[in-house]
Amino acid sequence: GSSLRVLFNAPASNGGAEITRYRVEWDTSADFDSLDGGPLGSNTILVDPTSGAYDDCTMSYCGYTIGSLATGKNYTARVFAANAYGYSTSSSAPEPRFEA
Repeated sequence: GSSLRVLFNAPASNGGAEITRYRVEWDTSADFDSLDGGPLGSNTILVDPTSGAYDDCTMSYCGYTIGSLATGKNYTARVFAANAYGYSTSSSAPEPRFEA
């Protein structure tokens, strides 16, 4: 299979609390509903602001590699940020979409 590397930065606003995690989702449908109404896959990336040696995605890109993708299919990925108040309500998706 193929893989896709997703790079992202912290949002312009953290909504009043430190970002503690990001969720990366991917799907072959732009509506992210291919698997029982949800995305084909997702992964949560934790950010630990107390560790002293963490990357909070503000000074450089954070990234996640999505593996085992079917060759020749188009995929869309999106990223959500989360803090003590929960996950962000929207995520920007890149254009154009990517083909594995």
